[in-house]
Amino acid sequence: MLRLAVLLYALRLVALYRFILHSTIFNDTGRLKALCFQTAFCIIIGLFTFYRRSEMLFHPQEMQQQYEQYQALCRQLEAAQQQWQAAETLWQGLQLYYQSEQWLADHDSDLNLVTAEGEYSILDQDTLWEATQARHERALRWIRLGLEAVEKP
Repeated sequence: MLRLAVLLYALRLVALYRFILHSTIFNDTGRLKALCFQTAFCIIIGLFTFYRRSEMLFHPQEMQQQYEQYQALCRQLEAAQQQWQAAETLWQGLQLYYQSEQWLADHDSDLNLVTAEGEYSILDQDTLWEATQARHERALRWIRLGLEAVEKP
């Protein structure tokens, strides 16, 4: 629609220019004719430039920046995958301890472990159980994210 409006406006300007060019009123002043032509030409070029810019859905420089952000995030995802694998190694060790006779003995002996602020003792039954549930939910979220990425090109 915008393309048609710009084209019609340009055609009107060309018709106006031809009228001025062939009109006897302006025959004495060639300078005025040149000025009218220049003005009409600049308006036409301006309209087509505006149209082309408004027609652009994507700006190449912004797309370049978006690609670079994407690549930086992909590098972080690669690092996150390595962290996931390291966390899984730690988790397997915790599971072996939790399922061992030693954990039961340590739990029964009421050891007073020093824990970091905000962390729970591994001798509390709920600690590893809740960690197991959180690990399971986190793994499902990653699986869903992966499936979405595969399904959308």
